[in-house]
Amino acid sequence: MSRYRPPQPKRSPYITAEGAANIRAEIRQLWKV
Repeated sequence: MSRYRPPQPKRSPYITAEGAANIRAEIRQLWKV
């Protein structure tokens, strides 16, 4: 299993609320396995 790396923002230098939700959802999926 590879280390989790947050996706690099393409346009905005800051993370959006939607992006944060996506990352949290992905982390939860990884932890469930």
